[in-house]
Amino acid sequence: MQGVTIYKLVGKRIAKRRREVGLIQEELAQRVGLSRASVANIERGEQKIQLHTLVDFSNALGLADVRLLLPEQNHHKSSKVRVTGTDTITSDQLVQIDEIVSAVSISSKS
Repeated sequence: MQGVTIYKLVGKRIAKRRREVGLIQEELAQRVGLSRASVANIERGEQKIQLHTLVDFSNALGLADVRLLLPEQNHHKSSKVRVTGTDTITSDQLVQIDEIVSAVSISSKS
């Protein structure tokens, strides 16, 4: 993935899904609590996206699994991620966090 950041890949997937569900940037921005400009920057890969915001995008776009917004990878089994303060995080969400970290780790090594 030379020259392409994970942010650009995720942004392209967000934009593609937004168009598939028939939303304009302003509508998506309202659903995730961001400005339209932030959504535009995220879609272009020019603004970094925090994990909780990625989950917000996934929910706003009607995706049951946040991993559908991540670049497709040959997922390798990763070491488990240690997450503290997990009293409000379900085991399924912890698995998703582990997958996201794996995807980011694999992408950054490419």
